[in-house]
Amino acid sequence: MERKCFSAFISFLLMVSSLCLSLSGQDAADKARPQDADQKSSPKAKKTRFASIPVLNYNEATGLGLGALVGLFYPVSQKDDVSPPSSTMVFGFYAKNKTNAYGFAQKFYLKKDTYRLTMALVWASVNFQFYNENIAGGFIDYNTGARFALLQAERRVAGSFFVGLKYRYNRSRTTFDIPVEYDPPEVTYSGLGPVLSFDSRDNVFSPRRGQLIKLEALINHDVLGSARDYTILETAANAYIPLPKNSVLAARIHAKAGLEDVPFEDQAIMVGTDLRGYSSGKYRGEQKYTFQAEYRRPLFKRFGAVAFGGFGWVADEISRIRLADILPSIGVGVRYLMIPAFGINVGIDFAVGKDDTAFYFRIGEAF
Repeated sequence: MERKCFSAFISFLLMVSSLCLSLSGQDAADKARPQDADQKSSPKAKKTRFASIPVLNYNEATGLGLGALVGLFYPVSQKDDVSPPSSTMVFGFYAKNKTNAYGFAQKFYLKKDTYRLTMALVWASVNFQFYNENIAGGFIDYNTGARFALLQAERRVAGSFFVGLKYRYNRSRTTFDIPVEYDPPEVTYSGLGPVLSFDSRDNVFSPRRGQLIKLEALINHDVLGSARDYTILETAANAYIPLPKNSVLAARIHAKAGLEDVPFEDQAIMVGTDLRGYSSGKYRGEQKYTFQAEYRRPLFKRFGAVAFGGFGWVADEISRIRLADILPSIGVGVRYLMIPAFGINVGIDFAVGKDDTAFYFRIGEAF
């Protein structure tokens, strides 16, 4: 626990140093915090902005890790005063247990937010673990090497409603530390499916009001070159309620369910930001259901804080979910308003789960 706290403290110092370097090139207008929520939410800023954050992480599964996340935020057209800023982000990460990942993500908002285009490419070699109560010690180590690509296009059809199509390619190779009967070591999973969404948020980076609701289906099939036929259904609903003193109450419900012959690589794991506080990989299954709420409040100058909590379940079937298996989560975080013109925060979260803890470094909010 002391090592984790020390890592977070050093990370925070590195982050603040990075912020100071990034801010040194901004004009004086950007150095003043917006006076009201409407100014903060405005997408009309015309300049390209830069954001960066170092990532120093420690958990029992991967050990000490170091990385960086860098983003550019910009308008595609100077004449478009409706679209949120588009973004280009690159990242790299390396951990003590030789886990490494790098890649980029691109998000375009086009034609007065009529079209939204998302692209991502990731290369990774992940040394992790999964839990099996029938094995001595419980955990089994494994490595997954992956090349991952994502392409998603959406079009506004009416009001805040969007429809689109999503394609995902995953070429992966998984090996285990003990003999395990599994697919050939290197396989390809290729899936295509519809995306439906409703987005009434006032700001895509740090919303104060509105909702974001998404429904997705990813159908992997041999017609598309997939080694297995299976489907991933995913839905999420976010809500944002403005409170006094520029604070915000945010809430999120998320569900992910795998159907048919779901491979090991596409199982749901209780890690990441859908329920913060879990890093060991112990809780894994074909379905995951989570709820979380977060209180966000400015403190002084550009600094702010968040407090959050939630709960969730992981199971192979929804009928196997029991109240006794609930996974709780609670935590706090620090925020720094790095790009006032776009309302973009960077920050660190610390969360406690069931017999686990985790740190999270981010550009933007958790949801």
